[in-house]
Amino acid sequence: MIIRKYNEKDFDQLVELMNAFQGYLVSMDPLNRLIRAPEYGMHKMNELIGKLAKENGAMYVAEENGVVTGFVAGIIHLNSPAEQLETKTKRRGEVVELFVDEAFRGGGIGKMLMEEMEKYLKKQECDVISIEVFSPNTGARKFYEAMGYHERSVEMFKEIT
Repeated sequence: MIIRKYNEKDFDQLVELMNAFQGYLVSMDPLNRLIRAPEYGMHKMNELIGKLAKENGAMYVAEENGVVTGFVAGIIHLNSPAEQLETKTKRRGEVVELFVDEAFRGGGIGKMLMEEMEKYLKKQECDVISIEVFSPNTGARKFYEAMGYHERSVEMFKEIT
């Protein structure tokens, strides 16, 4: 297993992983609000690549025998003038995506990907890293807690149909 920077040849495999990721989230959505449209993976990957270019981001993939088994993407969030008045954080790294193919989970790939992203964000002089986790994804929450992350905010949701 190797962890390396994303390159354009990985795109199609990442589209498939992105589709699998959305399907995974759909399967655990207690309010049944999420969907996975057929074009989701392609659209999401194009959007992600644009975001990484715009926000000094990076993406790393885990690869085994030519197969991409997981990926992580992160960006650098610079504080606005208003944010500078309300927080000590100067540069916040944000992990915007992390996914490991279900067949490869439990083997440390997620940890290796996160460690690589943390190294990148530290090198970019970020002093804190954030990640948003879908509340029902208890496995991911436990994973991040084991890596030293702490819950900081909670998003509340109510249907008004």
